[in-house]
Amino acid sequence: MEQQNIYLFVHVILEVEDHKPLLKNILRVVYVAWLKKTMAEKGVRLHAINGGEDHVHMLLQLHPAQNLMQVVRQIKDESLSFIGSNHFGRKSTTSKRPSRKRWNRFQKHVLIFMNPTRSIRFGEKKTDYYFSGRFQQLSSITDKKNTVIVTDENVFSAHHPKFKGWNVICLKPGEAYKIQATADSVIETLIGLEADRKTTLVGVGGGVITDLTGYVASVYMRGINVGFVPTTILAMVDAAIGGKNGIDVGEYKNIVGLIRQPSFLLYDTSFLSSLPDELWSDGFAEVIKHACIRDAAMFKTLEQEDIVSLQKKKKLLAEIIQRNALLKSTVVQKDEFETGDRKLLNFGHTLGHAIETQYEISHGKAVSIGMHYACKLSESLTGFKQTEKVANLLSQYGLPIDANFKLEKVVNIMKMDKKRVRSSIHYVLLKAIGKGVLQELEFKQLEKLLQNLVKA
Repeated sequence: MEQQNIYLFVHVILEVEDHKPLLKNILRVVYVAWLKKTMAEKGVRLHAINGGEDHVHMLLQLHPAQNLMQVVRQIKDESLSFIGSNHFGRKSTTSKRPSRKRWNRFQKHVLIFMNPTRSIRFGEKKTDYYFSGRFQQLSSITDKKNTVIVTDENVFSAHHPKFKGWNVICLKPGEAYKIQATADSVIETLIGLEADRKTTLVGVGGGVITDLTGYVASVYMRGINVGFVPTTILAMVDAAIGGKNGIDVGEYKNIVGLIRQPSFLLYDTSFLSSLPDELWSDGFAEVIKHACIRDAAMFKTLEQEDIVSLQKKKKLLAEIIQRNALLKSTVVQKDEFETGDRKLLNFGHTLGHAIETQYEISHGKAVSIGMHYACKLSESLTGFKQTEKVANLLSQYGLPIDANFKLEKVVNIMKMDKKRVRSSIHYVLLKAIGKGVLQELEFKQLEKLLQNLVKA
């Protein structure tokens, strides 16, 4: 994995006592010039400056060897000292330190987002990851005037103040709308907005929104820039990562689409405040999937927690989200177009997708059932002996492990799976927790094995 640079996004709100616009502008110009000089002396490059009369957005580029936390402390301490010595635009005649009240007020408004930006290259395309970010950063990543946000009614109604000043296309929520007709309506709106090849499309939502937005951005004017702000656990750890964009056709999920990487991913966990409990469970199906195929240590961490505890432990939750995002990115980086190990990311999905399209069940729950069946298949095909541990963890996170379904109906859907090779399919199994493997199975063999499991 390539980590080219570390960036620090700084947002400062400048409170001038008498609120005179001219005074605010003077202070902003002086502050930026001072900070640029001060940081240059410490080997930190400042660029991408923008803002208004009462706020400043800055992006600082750090040398990989520099201590991020130390730089954060220096910026905050020295900014406070600078503002104190200038008394918010007034020349100090006594102490360099402002009053306690004014000092505390300014501290609250120096917002330093400590998000090392991971720049990961997928072939010729580079994607920037803004972990532990804030939605306010979006305006420093992409120009508001040339950006169109695509979101759904649920996200927009729960977080509508965040979208003020942005061009927004708001869609009906749910998998039922991830279809060509919805894509056509988005495209027609873009035409109405006179969006051109310099327009950036930003998907703010869960997996349905990121899939659909990525798809539209790929085909509109033969491809425009796209970025994502994932708002669900599932999108943060899986759906928004890796460049898979697409739509459903009838009962076939993601049957139409392409692989094209986003320019950036901005992570703001404040969106999770409005996430329903069942969608937390859905997201952790993908987290458990990653642990099963590639990360035994994370599996143990998950065993010690549950959704309720992780909702309280925000730092640990952010670490788990980042760990999963980078795990998937590492797999995709080595196999972008799914010719080898990227297929491991489909653990639980082959049967899961077939169940999801045939019955009224969410993606995460369907994948959970698919993972449990894959573990049972692994018992006879690879000698896997930890099915009970996986089943217990899935249940611990509120996920089902079994369902009544018509096998013939489900197998017919699986025969149109993208991992199919004529009369066989590459099925993801487990050798051990943390070690996923691919095995080619004839459909007749697979149907017989599943039949035995359904009867049992």
